[in-house]
Amino acid sequence: MATTIKLRVDGVHKRFGSFVALKETSLELRQGEFLTLLGPSGSGKTTLLMMVAGLMEPDGGNLWIDGQLATYAPPYERDIGMVFQSYALFPHLTIAENIAFPLRMRRHPSAQIDKQVRDVLELVQLPHVAQRYPRELSGGQQQRIALARCIVYQPSIILMDEPLGALDKKLRDQLQLEIKRLHKQLGTTILYVTHDQEETLTMSDRVCLMNHGHIEQIGTPNDLYFRPRTVFAADFLGESNILSGQAVSQGEALVTISSAELGGSLHAVGAHSGPLNWMVRPERMRLASAPEPGLNSIQGVLTEVIFTGGVTRSLITTAGGATLMVAGLTFEQGLTSQPGQAVWVVWHPSDTVLLPATPTQEAA
Repeated sequence: MATTIKLRVDGVHKRFGSFVALKETSLELRQGEFLTLLGPSGSGKTTLLMMVAGLMEPDGGNLWIDGQLATYAPPYERDIGMVFQSYALFPHLTIAENIAFPLRMRRHPSAQIDKQVRDVLELVQLPHVAQRYPRELSGGQQQRIALARCIVYQPSIILMDEPLGALDKKLRDQLQLEIKRLHKQLGTTILYVTHDQEETLTMSDRVCLMNHGHIEQIGTPNDLYFRPRTVFAADFLGESNILSGQAVSQGEALVTISSAELGGSLHAVGAHSGPLNWMVRPERMRLASAPEPGLNSIQGVLTEVIFTGGVTRSLITTAGGATLMVAGLTFEQGLTSQPGQAVWVVWHPSDTVLLPATPTQEAA
């Protein structure tokens, strides 16, 4: 059965004077999908979200929601819900009244409203706060109530604009799992905006990475993390070792890359010729006391060991002056090398990701 497209964006763009906030952009959001717009400040993700919400008009292009043209439709005709970073709860209303507000605006029967409010409070696991006021709740509880108020009337699409940005890390981690649970339980369609990589990887079905007003890459979290198509994508999502090189020979399955920054050569799976960039995730590398057959092996000097609890990061300076980061679980650190000692960094050729030589190009 064909997947239903809840939202289709076709060539939408926006500028403010000489500043291009969003270049021509097209994407689709599927029914029941959790799609995250990820990117740094000024990348265009909030501009795109505001146009989907009907809070900003595009300069061109079109939007369809549930197959209906909605480019210039007012927000109340779009059947969408929004959750903001600021919670946006009414301080003079109780929690039950806050949640009931969108239902009363839609003139639902009182008995039905009472039942829906009770049900959604159970869903967000806060049935005991119905008669409290927002000021009497913690930040995490207020954000769950803001989410409850949004889902109670079952909008076609839920838009979330950095809803966890005002919370501390522990609360953010808890709410990430809570939102993910509700998404799976309800089958809601969510368009989510954040610049937080961990949120993105934890919750998303697909990620739309944005940069300078355009889509840099769109795909699953695995796609973007393990198969980035540009230097920006490789660098923005997760930690990475990115260096330049020159493809000097091509075998049946491996390409040999000369890297002055490493002071040696390495191998990668794939095909390429000429200048390029290459990337290896720190957790795909490990330290060794000697080179290992079949693996890329680069000698260097251990300059720093960074203990962060469960993960230890080691910084190694190569003969060519580059710095490599190696990450591993703390209890698995088998070497007892100290800063200043010579070590080998080893990794499998298949963990080397080939990237274009310039940031604006995409990998083949």
